[in-house]
Amino acid sequence: MLESVTKGGKSSTKLDELNDKLIRHGGELAAIDVALEHARRMVADLRQQAQAAEVEQANRAAAERAAKISATIATRLARVDDHFAHAFGELKGVIAAIDDLHAAGFDHPSANSFRVNSILCLKTVIGLLPRAWRLDMAERIEVAPHERKTFTSYWNAVQTSIDRQIAPRLAEPEKVEAKRRDTVAA
Repeated sequence: MLESVTKGGKSSTKLDELNDKLIRHGGELAAIDVALEHARRMVADLRQQAQAAEVEQANRAAAERAAKISATIATRLARVDDHFAHAFGELKGVIAAIDDLHAAGFDHPSANSFRVNSILCLKTVIGLLPRAWRLDMAERIEVAPHERKTFTSYWNAVQTSIDRQIAPRLAEPEKVEAKRRDTVAA
């Protein structure tokens, strides 16, 4: 029996054929393994590229959003500057009007009284800022609740006193009060 396998018999030929097939299949399996490994690497690379694209897209979206937010902040701060400029311009106008009031013979409010009360009004407004901002200011900005006021509330109190001084001079108190109410309403 060994002779038929080793000396070119039928069994030997069959064994050679099987060995050839095994070698071919082994080579094919090795090629498939190489192809699978290559495909795995390609899939991993594609996943990395997709993740990088997602990150890039998210970064781009965040940058676009940040640019819009920054533009909004710039617009708002420009308005803040405009409002402050307008407000301080109005205060200068009030100071000039108080000087005119003094020139007309009315000594209330005094320049010092207006200055002190204006500072309280400004501190009241500054008190609306976050606490950390107020702590950074050189002077204590806190205003006691009973001292808090607005320019409008301050002037309403002053104007009542002035109206009382004006009324007897005009002898028409109801017109003075009506004019004051119209001014406050506007």
